[in-house]
Amino acid sequence: MDIPVLTKNHQYYFKVDVRLQSYISLLYYHSQDRCTHSFREHLKRKMNWMEFKEVYSIQDFKNNA
Repeated sequence: MDIPVLTKNHQYYFKVDVRLQSYISLLYYHSQDRCTHSFREHLKRKMNWMEFKEVYSIQDFKNNA
């Protein structure tokens, strides 16, 4: 869950794509007890914090607009 969708010309597209492929292979080849996995938490641990914030940037709206 929480996989970002980036365009191919995004500056972090390649980095996120490689991390996603390695994360999926890690989950596939190593059985774990959890039934849900968060790619977002994985990226939070593996990426630079500023890069992580840029990948998961969420706009704040005033008055829930």
